[in-house]
Amino acid sequence: MTGDGKESSKRILLVDDDAEQLENLGHYLTRSGFLTITCEDGDEAVAALEGFPIDILICDVQMPRMNGLSVLNWVRENRPELKVILMTAFSSYELYQIATDKGAVMYLEKPVDPKLLVEILRSPAADRDGRDEVVNACLEASKEGGDGEVVVRSKDAVGRIFFSGGKAAWATHSKGAGVFMNLLRERSGLDRGALEETAAFCRKEGLNIIDTLVERALLEENTMKDILLESISSMLADMLSWHPCKALFLPVARPFEGNYSFRFEDVLRHADVRREQQP
Repeated sequence: MTGDGKESSKRILLVDDDAEQLENLGHYLTRSGFLTITCEDGDEAVAALEGFPIDILICDVQMPRMNGLSVLNWVRENRPELKVILMTAFSSYELYQIATDKGAVMYLEKPVDPKLLVEILRSPAADRDGRDEVVNACLEASKEGGDGEVVVRSKDAVGRIFFSGGKAAWATHSKGAGVFMNLLRERSGLDRGALEETAAFCRKEGLNIIDTLVERALLEENTMKDILLESISSMLADMLSWHPCKALFLPVARPFEGNYSFRFEDVLRHADVRREQQP
C-alpha cells in the first residue's frame, strides 16, 4: 500500500490487482493534484479505509481474495457516506445492475481513460447524487461507440442527450427551448432574416440546420462547432442541476444524424465551467 500526492480537496483510494494499471492511473491522479493512496487488493483497501480519511474509492471488481463487490458491501455497512466508483474489464448489464443496486455511483469499463476519470473527480458529479445519475448514463452511452440517447427526467422536466458513435451530438430539454437558435443569433454574426429563412427552409425540407449553414458557407465550421458545444454543454449543465432525477441510456437503431459531435469529457468540462460562471 502506498500513498503520495499534493494537497487536494479530494482524497482518493485506488484499488486494482493489475500492478501496471494501478501505477499508471495512480501517478496520473497524483500529478493531477489528488491525494492518492493505492492498494493491490480488497483486504488492503479495507485496512486503508479503516486507517485513513478517504473521500472517493475507485475499485476494480475482479480481484483475488476480496473482490470489488465485497469491498462495496463493506463500505455500505461501515462507511455508507463514501462515494464508490467501480472498474471492470468484464462488463455486463447484470454486473452493472448489481453494482448500482449496492450503491456504486459509477461503473467504468477498463482500461479507464485517466483524463475522463480526472474530469469526473474534479466535477461536482463526484459529490452530488443527482448528477451521478446523468453522468453514469452518459458514460454508458459513450463507451464502445454507442448510438442512442440519454433520457433525463426530474419532477417537472425531461431532457435528452443524443449520442452518435459514442460522442454527444445534440442535447435539449423541456425548459430549454430556443437555446441553440439564440446562440446562433448572438454568435454567428449572420443576418437575422437570412438565419430565419434558412431555419424555415430546413424545417420544411427536413434538413439539419447545423450542416446546412456550414455546407452553404454561411457559417465557418469551427464557429459552428463552438456554438454547438456551448449549446450541448448548456443543456447538460441544466440537467446536472436537477435533483432528484433519473437518467437512462436508450440504444436505438437510428442514431442522431449530424456531422459534428464531441467527447463526453469535453462536454462535461464545459458544462461545469458554465455552472461555475452562473450567479
